[in-house]
Amino acid sequence: MQYDNVVCSEIIGFISMACWMIVGIPQLYENYKRKSGDSVSLTFVYIWLLGDLFNLLGAILQNLILPVVLIAIYHNGIDSSIILQIYYYRFRRNSSYFDEEITPLQPVRIETQTSVYRPRVNQFWKILIGFVGVCLAGVIMYYISTLFRNNEASKDDQQKLELLPQIFGWCSAMLYRKFICRCEDPILYCLYCM
Repeated sequence: MQYDNVVCSEIIGFISMACWMIVGIPQLYENYKRKSGDSVSLTFVYIWLLGDLFNLLGAILQNLILPVVLIAIYHNGIDSSIILQIYYYRFRRNSSYFDEEITPLQPVRIETQTSVYRPRVNQFWKILIGFVGVCLAGVIMYYISTLFRNNEASKDDQQKLELLPQIFGWCSAMLYRKFICRCEDPILYCLYCM
């Protein structure tokens, strides 16, 4: 029974890692689809990048396990990609001759019963497929990790907490908190901003 709990715990941990891996991809895709990054706050992304840099430095200095360091490197790459994408689309827009709106922001629609529910059903399927895909990616990552795992437990598994990595970790957390916690609702403020 103990082995099953360990395996289940590790699989859930890898699913969690897979969830963290896809965080920036929807924004990159949305920017690409719109050919614009104007809906993204550059200040937000720069602070997010700074938080991820602190996270990476803390993970390296604390000598954390390789997946934690790789996720930190990945997030720095995603943040940098979003920033570069925003500047690219701004440069491209400023160098073009057309700065006028070509299509209206809100097209006129005649809504029917079917047209109201079809997008919701499509969105449900996209979310479900994405959820199953992330879970499948977590299971695959677990399987791959078992192939490369060293079966001998190291005596150095108990790490000492170092001060500098802890400072970087707390700086990272405070930078993330700066932009996530913009709650108007006092109940949400209590839950997320404390």
